[in-house]
Amino acid sequence: MLRFHEINKKQKGITGLETAIILIAFVVVAAVFAYTVLSAGLFSSQESSEAVYAGLEEAQSSLEIKGSVHSDGVSMVENCEDAWVTAGAVATLEAGAANVVEGSGSALLTAIGSDDAAIEAFEVVPSTGEWDISGSAYAYFWVKSSVDLSGTAGDDDIQLVFSQAADLSTQDATVNIPASAMDTTWHQVSAAITGTRNSINSVGIYCVDGTNISGNLYVDCIEVNAFQDIDVQPNSYATQIVFTVTNVLKGAPIDFTTTTDTYGSIAGTEGDGYLGDETTQSHGVIVTYSDKYQFTQNLAWTKTPVGYDDGDNLLEDNEQYLITVDLSYVNNSTATTTEKIQGGNEFNIELKPPSGAVLVIQKTMPTIVHPVDALR
Repeated sequence: MLRFHEINKKQKGITGLETAIILIAFVVVAAVFAYTVLSAGLFSSQESSEAVYAGLEEAQSSLEIKGSVHSDGVSMVENCEDAWVTAGAVATLEAGAANVVEGSGSALLTAIGSDDAAIEAFEVVPSTGEWDISGSAYAYFWVKSSVDLSGTAGDDDIQLVFSQAADLSTQDATVNIPASAMDTTWHQVSAAITGTRNSINSVGIYCVDGTNISGNLYVDCIEVNAFQDIDVQPNSYATQIVFTVTNVLKGAPIDFTTTTDTYGSIAGTEGDGYLGDETTQSHGVIVTYSDKYQFTQNLAWTKTPVGYDDGDNLLEDNEQYLITVDLSYVNNSTATTTEKIQGGNEFNIELKPPSGAVLVIQKTMPTIVHPVDALR
């Protein structure tokens, strides 16, 4: 029979050193775990903080519309999609892509300036009835010359004429074509119409003084301020959208530096309403247009300060900018006339600033397009 002290001899005990080692191991593991948890918490907190600050920056750099949105409308008088009637110059239809701005053709007048006070060529408009454009103060049309006449021609040597006669024999309303537009690049002329503008039956080109005029003249897309007529309704559509923006929440400034529209990708036009083809692009705000027919981004736009302005390009607290969006690229890029921004057309315009939320404008053109329409 074993005695108690003999049994106790067969058991091994744990020394103080071993106990200390185990304790230290537990402490180290616990410290590492705690550090990991704490680091994860701090990282998560930092990410959350950054997300909050980013959200605040987005909110503080957002735009809002101030007041109404309106459109400027025009009516197509002559689309130049067929040959004009020959008079002093030989008139033909030009279909080369480099010589067309809108549609598939332009009016080509060969050998202009052979006589003074001469009708060069004309077209009967409308095909039936007559038009009253007395409410249209301005005409808009595209011209270019086969030779550079900008340094020799006078500002009133060549005119666009509206006539009450079907053969342009009376020059009832006229628009001078400036010499600056008489070079080898397409220019859109925007000028006042002078004279009687009711009962219009034809439109054409008239040479007042041919002394310094030579070469060929291309004409395309003749428009006037939008009008309505009891005889024949013209094709009318919007060419500009205008609205005022301000900085919501009085937040961070938004950079509205502009890019000048000087280069045209449509048949080499000068200023085609599109900024994507500019060699130097300074703008940060991108304007996008979309409807059921097309989607176009990087449209040309301009800004005009309204009220208080500190002179820089930043939209800041208490400042407002009048934004004008050029829709000529949208209209000229359409496959058919019905795809232009006509009456009843629903569309979206988006302003995308460098930072902040996108401003979305959803509007519908009125059934009847006027020179100016407040959009709903």
